[in-house]
Amino acid sequence: MTLNAQKTTFIISRIKNGVEEVAQYNDYNSTIYWYSNRDSATEFEDLDLAKGMVQVQEMMAKLTKQTFDFKIYQLDAETFEINADGE
Repeated sequence: MTLNAQKTTFIISRIKNGVEEVAQYNDYNSTIYWYSNRDSATEFEDLDLAKGMVQVQEMMAKLTKQTFDFKIYQLDAETFEINADGE
């Protein structure tokens, strides 16, 4: 096996009453949707962008008198090349 690529991305989530949802960002209209399925999350390639998104969501929650806890998760992925034998 040969290491082919490494990638780090970030996702954001919100938690309320023990329920955690991840953010899906629609860059066409700059809207965030929240989903319980982790596979629905938008993966941000820039930590500063993820932090900025959390700051905006914290401001919106405060404005609308909602109580959410927000988190950022780091995802690290490695891609390996394998041969026909799976090695």
